[in-house]
Order: sequence, then C-alpha cells, then structure tokens
Amino acid sequence: MTVALSVDFVIGVAKFAALLLTGFFVGSFWGATGIAAAWLVVHPLFSVYSFTRVRKVLDLRGTDYFRALRLGFDGAAVMTAVVLGFEWLVAADWPPPLRLFISIALGALTYGGTTWMLHRTRLRQIVAWLKRVRGGGAAAA
Repeated sequence: MTVALSVDFVIGVAKFAALLLTGFFVGSFWGATGIAAAWLVVHPLFSVYSFTRVRKVLDLRGTDYFRALRLGFDGAAVMTAVVLGFEWLVAADWPPPLRLFISIALGALTYGGTTWMLHRTRLRQIVAWLKRVRGGGAAAA
C-alpha cells in the first residue's frame, strides 16, 4: 500500500509540475507578471494536494501543521503590512534606489523583530538543535 501511495503521489506531483510549466508558458506572454500569476494560482493548489497526501502518512493534524507555519507566517504578515504602508504612505515619491534600500532594511528588521518577539522560545530551540547537529550530537528535536 505504501508503494501504491507513493506512486500515486509521484504521478500527482508530475501532473502539478506539468500544470505549472503550462502556466509559466502561458503566463510568459505577459512577462514576469504573468509567470508570477501562474505561480500564485498553481502553487497553493499543489501545497494543498501535498499536505492532504502527506498528512495521512505522517499522521499530522492540520492544526499542528499550521502551528508550525506560524513561525514564518507571523513575521511575513507584519513585514508585508509595514513595507507596503511605508511605500504607500511615506516613500511614494522617493527615488527608486533609496525606496528599495529602505524597504529591504525595514522588511528585514520587521520580520526578524516580529519573529523574535512572538517565537523566541522556538527560535532558541532551533538554534540549539543546529548546534547539536553541527557538533555531531544527536539530531532529535
């Protein structure tokens, strides 16, 4: 049964890869924006497909999965709001190179700060695990 599941999963992944490639080809007629749009449409569908298949094998509940994603999502959501607010409200008329530099710096600081404030304990656990792995210790989390 595991082999059949794996073969079915690989076939599904191949179908999504073909769909993504087709989306990229069609999107390329609109340049980088069209390719990005193809990614935005197909990739979430693939993520849902992958999660629904893998969670059964791993016995992973949806709430546990989304709790794990929060580490990146929280910082990304706050960073997006801060950078877009900065660009729309403050830097709309600034020269593009300065606007880009400040946006990148502001985004990095916001993401890092938000992630550190909300997930400090988890980040420390990850750093400790990395130190164990690099030092040759056990990799168990």
